[in-house]
Amino acid sequence: MTDKAWLLENKNRVAEKAKFKSWRVFSKELISIEAGLDNSMQNLSGWPVLSTGKPFFFGANQNIDLKKHQLIGLELLDGLGWNLPDEWGCWSNSNNACLKFVLSHSGTYSFYGAITLSDIHSQTSAKVIVNENVAWQGNVYPGKRTLFKGTIELEKASQMIDMQLCVNNVLNLADVAESPDSRRLGVGLIELCVFPITEEKERLEYLEQLIDKYITY
Repeated sequence: MTDKAWLLENKNRVAEKAKFKSWRVFSKELISIEAGLDNSMQNLSGWPVLSTGKPFFFGANQNIDLKKHQLIGLELLDGLGWNLPDEWGCWSNSNNACLKFVLSHSGTYSFYGAITLSDIHSQTSAKVIVNENVAWQGNVYPGKRTLFKGTIELEKASQMIDMQLCVNNVLNLADVAESPDSRRLGVGLIELCVFPITEEKERLEYLEQLIDKYITY
């Protein structure tokens, strides 16, 4: 390392071959990388990202392709307000049960879904509350399916959406004579789908499908 001629020769060789970036170029690339990190970290909360226009089902009996990442409705259920799912859907176990998810873009959305009560329930009123705003309310009847719909106003992309499914009356099966089941049953959630409000044709087609599937005349 004391041979000055050798050091100078190698220094010149490195200078010829090396492509050092200017600080101006490097700073632009750094800003671009930082922006990309901001976008990729928007959903570090872990809430599932819901695909619009896709029906989500809440029963245990679902066909799932394990080779693909495929979000299912049960992943939207949050907290202790739910029973384990039945084949057709999932019962809440309290007056309030929560779903949490995010949507990738800001804007106005419409949601549609189906809920039910058992034959031994009493008629009860129900609400869907989205981020503390009542988005739907109505009555639910024993042994019947009820459709619900409402609006989500999303000011910021990937903002967490807190959807509360609320009922006034909860049935305690432990109080029912000769019942081997001791669960508490609020309301049964069957299906949910979210659309951008601009997709009017798709929304109407889906609503017709819900009526055909769940409403008897």
